[in-house]
Amino acid sequence: MKKNLLNPYELFSNIDRHTSFKEDIVFWLGLRTSDFASIQFIYPDGIGSAKYGKDSLLIEKKYKIISAEKHTKTRTDSDMTELEPYLTDFFLSFKKQPIHIISYHSIPFLENLAAKFPNINLLNPKYSIKKYLDQKTIVRKELIKRGINCIPGLETIVKDKYQFDEIAKKYDTPFIAQFDESASGSGVHLIENHSDFSELILKNSGKPVNFLKYIHGESMNINAVRTRNFVVLSEPSFQIIGQPSCTKRKFGYCGNDFNIGGKISEEHIKEIFNMSKKIGEWLGSLEYYGVFGIDFITDKKNVYFTEINPRFQGSTSLLTDRQIEMGKIPLSFFHLVPYLNGLSVDEGAIQEYNKTTNTLKASQILLHNISGKDSILESSINPGRYRFEDEELKYLGPANFLSETKSWDEVVLAGDIPVNGTRVLNDSDEICRIYTYNETLDKGGRDLNANTKKLVDAVYSKFKFK
Repeated sequence: MKKNLLNPYELFSNIDRHTSFKEDIVFWLGLRTSDFASIQFIYPDGIGSAKYGKDSLLIEKKYKIISAEKHTKTRTDSDMTELEPYLTDFFLSFKKQPIHIISYHSIPFLENLAAKFPNINLLNPKYSIKKYLDQKTIVRKELIKRGINCIPGLETIVKDKYQFDEIAKKYDTPFIAQFDESASGSGVHLIENHSDFSELILKNSGKPVNFLKYIHGESMNINAVRTRNFVVLSEPSFQIIGQPSCTKRKFGYCGNDFNIGGKISEEHIKEIFNMSKKIGEWLGSLEYYGVFGIDFITDKKNVYFTEINPRFQGSTSLLTDRQIEMGKIPLSFFHLVPYLNGLSVDEGAIQEYNKTTNTLKASQILLHNISGKDSILESSINPGRYRFEDEELKYLGPANFLSETKSWDEVVLAGDIPVNGTRVLNDSDEICRIYTYNETLDKGGRDLNANTKKLVDAVYSKFKFK
């Protein structure tokens, strides 16, 4: 029988005393080194990261780090499977000592490892459920059945050139082609004419696809958790998408701005919360328990669902860091609740938590390789705290997280800034993150404001490639 703890603050404040986390090994696995901040409150013993950077050197003084990029010296469009060659021997070195792994998302390799060795405990939803939820066409059909407001469009397969006229007549041009398992802007295409569609057919004939009406609106995102009984919500953010000064991808993910006050109506925020709860209930029916994210797009009249991210998100670590700085239980704490045997929280406590989803004062900008080619990094800026004045960056000291700043006007440069000599692929993950308390978007909530563009240019000027 589960023991109900009416006050989640009591459970959170004593989480380090839970036998699973105090005496055993706790390991974070993810795409980025600093994403371990998502579980910093249980004091992890080690970090596995696809990427590795100058700021990782500082983190490595405190934590054991296993990194794929540390071995390959190549910045890729990171994937969890890149870690597989380096994990088995490491985990076997602990012999029979209990190991608890919290991962960005599960992968078959980890599940096989946990099945083979009883001392390894994976605290994530099953990969098979994630794989199912990555199918954008299926998810769209299921959510429409459940009354979720989806972008007008149709779920089909890529057939032939004659499809273009049919879709253009129904949804006008341009329109969107969204493929299954698209992420961070890849797998999403803007179709403006027959030529674009012909190119799409050449590379994707026979593939499942959502053809969607193009909506020129604000991209929104929310982090949430489905426990075994409840849906827990966090503060929503604007997503920074496709900014030419940050990425070469038309719909490339470039960060988040949690400073949404005054830029989106209360009615639209309520719609985001209501849809998130309904979607979370559906995930529970699939036995998906843990962190997930949802993307939306808003126009002047409506909020539309765009996709589910069945995993930790690129914004979860910043959200966690800022929530803890503000004295709030971090959302990612609730990810652990379904995996703590005998422990749960009361429905009333969740309802109160969900009422406190106020605007956060925090932003992150992700800078990618915008050279248009694979390059070798010759030199770059050092990670840490900076002040940006008169279009100049002044170094103030080491830092990896926004909470480590000393004043509101400081920014932090981190996010696995590649070490010199790293090969940075043309279509790689970000090469730097800028953390700031300030608003980064203009009043429309879509494009970087003038000061942020100057900041981005100043940071990029410190990167030299060959």
